[in-house]
Amino acid sequence: PNISSTDVLLRALEGDERKAVELIAANGGRMLQNELVNSLDFSKAKVSRVLMNLERRGIITKNKYGLTNCISIADELNDNAGMKNVEMKDTGMVGE
Repeated sequence: PNISSTDVLLRALEGDERKAVELIAANGGRMLQNELVNSLDFSKAKVSRVLMNLERRGIITKNKYGLTNCISIADELNDNAGMKNVEMKDTGMVGE
């Protein structure tokens, strides 16, 4: 069977980290941190903590995007390598 690196990653993660990575993966491997807060029903502090732990282990990357951060699954783990060249879609949420 053909198993993707994201599937392997999700098996290794538990609880809140797994939920966050599943959501990012479901959104094409990248999304804004404030969208994660809204979608996960976690506090801003909890999302921040979960993302900090994932970033420290090289699972995700965080880039400043306006007043929030753009969260991406690390390129080496992202099955869809073509995503690297796709510009962040304008969500109309700048300034939140």
